[in-house]
Amino acid sequence: MNKNFDVSTNAPESTTVHRSGGQVLDLYFLKARAATLDIAAMLDRLSRAEALCGPHADERKDRLQAALHILTDSAGDKARRIQEAYSVKG
Repeated sequence: MNKNFDVSTNAPESTTVHRSGGQVLDLYFLKARAATLDIAAMLDRLSRAEALCGPHADERKDRLQAALHILTDSAGDKARRIQEAYSVKG
């Protein structure tokens, strides 16, 4: 059985208290901010490397771009969809 867990408590979601949008932002905003800054810095380094050495075809880059697209679309279930984008197929 596959259960979803609340990452802040490591408890099954069904036993967690529902939070407001403000509470979710209070809990996770700084962590998300740091993660997006890390991604931006890595993408800047990649751009500089490609400017010096030319584009580098790499499946990991394609998967990262797919994940970033999922982050900005309007559909839900982003965590599952991003995990699938990163999963190695076949």
